[in-house]
Amino acid sequence: MGQDNKLLMTWRGKPLVAHVVDQLLTSSVAHVVVVTGHEQEKLCAALGDRPVSYVSNPRFAEGLSTSLIAGIEAVPKDADGVLVALGDMPRIDSGVIDRLVAAFNPAEGRSICLPVFAGNWGNPVLWGLSYLDQMAKLTGDAGARGLLQANRNAIWEVAAGNDAVLADIDTPEAFAALAE
Repeated sequence: MGQDNKLLMTWRGKPLVAHVVDQLLTSSVAHVVVVTGHEQEKLCAALGDRPVSYVSNPRFAEGLSTSLIAGIEAVPKDADGVLVALGDMPRIDSGVIDRLVAAFNPAEGRSICLPVFAGNWGNPVLWGLSYLDQMAKLTGDAGARGLLQANRNAIWEVAAGNDAVLADIDTPEAFAALAE
């Protein structure tokens, strides 16, 4: 995105990250943790008084894995699982989040729940706590895609109603298409 902080870019009257956080807050997710890094003060200001917890990731320039690790370290001890959502996916809606939460049941073999659209895995992904140690060992900018591949037998696919689960805003072209 060049010099622009994509999370702070405005779409439909508010920053992209605010769209994601608002959907999380209206879903059945019990607690929302926002990982901050680049332009932390601006990000917190953009989210205003939303009832979220913040955790700072001073290593954000080292890649996505450092934000994931910072986030999982802040997971409340009484959590049943961790929903990893990306702040640059503003079309995500609380309905798909709620379907992921409803499907989640590690005791019945559904310890990783992810949305699927047109045969493609998307985000957010709901993880059982048993995967957090593996996540804490991730490095670089790859996220947890490798963990998904290594644990395919634990994945429960949840049908998404549209391509919002696949559409993150990584380029000026993607943002322009979002605005159409």
